[in-house]
Amino acid sequence: MYCCPRCKIKVKDVRKLINHLRHVHALSDGQDYTIICGQNLCQRTYHNFNSYARHLRRDHPDTQSLNTNFTETLPDLSPPSCSNADDCSETDMDISEDRTYNYEKCAAEFAAKMYSSSNCTLADVQRNMTCSKELLGRVLDRLQEKTVSVLNSHDMLCNDPDVQSLMEEFESGRNMFDGLDTTYKMNKYFSENLSLVKPKEVFLGYRSDTERKQGVLKQALIADKFQYISIIDTLRFLFENEQMQELCCQTNKSSDAKMSDYCDGIRFRDNEFYNKFPKALQIQLYFDDLETTNPLGSKTKVHKLGAVYFCLRNIPARFNSSLENFHLCLLFNSIDREVYGFNSIFKPLLEDLNILETRGVEVQIHGKNSLLHGTLCLFTADNLACHSVGGFLEGFSANRFCHICLVHKQNAQHIFNDDLVELRNRDNYSQHVEFNNPPLTSIKEDSCLNSLNFFHITENVCGDVMHDVLEGVGPLELKLMLRHFVYDEQLFTEDQLNSRIAGFDYGLNNMKSKPSAIIHLRTSENPIRQNASQMWCLLLFLPFLIGDFIDEGNKHWQLFLLLRQICDIILAPVATKGLAMLLKQLVIDHHTLFKSLYDRPLIPKHHFMTHYWRMMVYFGPLGKLWCMRFEGKHAPLKRQAQVVCNFINVSKTLAFKHQVLMLEG
Repeated sequence: MYCCPRCKIKVKDVRKLINHLRHVHALSDGQDYTIICGQNLCQRTYHNFNSYARHLRRDHPDTQSLNTNFTETLPDLSPPSCSNADDCSETDMDISEDRTYNYEKCAAEFAAKMYSSSNCTLADVQRNMTCSKELLGRVLDRLQEKTVSVLNSHDMLCNDPDVQSLMEEFESGRNMFDGLDTTYKMNKYFSENLSLVKPKEVFLGYRSDTERKQGVLKQALIADKFQYISIIDTLRFLFENEQMQELCCQTNKSSDAKMSDYCDGIRFRDNEFYNKFPKALQIQLYFDDLETTNPLGSKTKVHKLGAVYFCLRNIPARFNSSLENFHLCLLFNSIDREVYGFNSIFKPLLEDLNILETRGVEVQIHGKNSLLHGTLCLFTADNLACHSVGGFLEGFSANRFCHICLVHKQNAQHIFNDDLVELRNRDNYSQHVEFNNPPLTSIKEDSCLNSLNFFHITENVCGDVMHDVLEGVGPLELKLMLRHFVYDEQLFTEDQLNSRIAGFDYGLNNMKSKPSAIIHLRTSENPIRQNASQMWCLLLFLPFLIGDFIDEGNKHWQLFLLLRQICDIILAPVATKGLAMLLKQLVIDHHTLFKSLYDRPLIPKHHFMTHYWRMMVYFGPLGKLWCMRFEGKHAPLKRQAQVVCNFINVSKTLAFKHQVLMLEG
């Protein structure tokens, strides 16, 4: 007897347990899941059924004791729970009996897994399905012949209902790919049976270009289009899942004075919409550009895409770290953004958000029709994208370069307390839009997001720790400090530093973020060359690497330790208002010490750090709102673009592949 690690139902053997996990809990080897064995309190974990089945047969050949200690996995919110688990936990069920097997659905899931793979094109899918169909046909023909021969030898009548049912099973298996053998049929099946949310092509305008017709290159008008995945349709798709319904009905609000998520911040507390609808959806939007070709090649910027994603702040933060819970809603060519503007591209998204705000969307929650409201609560992006969407000048050499306050760039070099500067707000933003003097105000147009009833670009934008600190201030200050230690004070050499970086044990959780060697420290403008996760790892472990070389009172080392303290606070999973006040003072001390040590100006990202304490009070812990996981969402799209190598309408291809991938999640 074996016990299901999900619902504790008892089954006879390993095969039936695997079938139960596949059919009842909708697990498959294509998903990112973890199974904890649990038989006789066994804590071994497995990520595919083959290794799990081998473990059960080898280590638990005859499990009698069903004392289990199961830990729920965090795959992607998709597996449904087994209903009536308590009623059937003491019953020996034969899962395989009286179950009608849907061969066509099995084939569709096979096709979806292949097509959503980043290294597989549509032509590959069609070719593999054709070969699989031929292989299955040969095998089933042979098996059917042998079965008929055996039945005849036992004088079984061909018109017997059981024999006819068996022959129908052979025929169903042979024809399982018939409803999917063309692109049209496959897309139709995905939409009608697997709830695929198909991207919608939205027309923008025409451009003059050339196209080849009958071997002749001619001038033609080409339609400019972008892809929109309806946020309303995506929400309906998500709320078909019972676990999503359960999670969104819960509250993440802290019962004490601590801030653990967006809903603990002042902006949520003072929002008129969330006071009226406390359980409304908290939608966080992210925008960024991604390069689909070689960034050093000749096609740079030609096929550059802009992507807009959203996630729900209602669900716990541990689920929002999974890429499956970031949803694509806009994909467009970056050149079209420059030609037609954000107003045209964001229009369908803003229309849907207005519907969510005013009328709401009807969904099924716990078997009952419920009206679901929601609004855009937060916009995150890197500084350049934030300025683009916000209507600000995109250059950071402007006199008033900050999108949060009106400090002059000269005053930003000595004012480190943002209480001493005028903050941007709805009133002065509107005045600057009407004034229409970008060199003076740094505002060139009104942001399209301001058309929403409960959002404003000066109130609902959060700074990004990853771009500001881990990819800006951190590498700069580390370069200056290491140059001083290696070449001015000569405390250690560059080779000693790299030797310790390479030989240090960073622990299992940090091995993927192990820092790279630091080369050409004296001559290179960017000798650090770490990505954001590597930079955080280096900041975390640098005291263990070189701390024994440095005197405790060294001013350069004190500057680094101040930066470390700042990082500890802004990346903390839980924050308090007292911690925010400490952060405010640490940033002031850090910037003051930097100006006294180095004869160079602060960079704009230094100034953005002066607002972090205020953002923490407004929005909660900054580490849960940063762009790190959103940036990770770009990787599959980039890989797929390089594999497909068809850039005629690359946004349509990538958007559709992304939506098929979401079927797996």
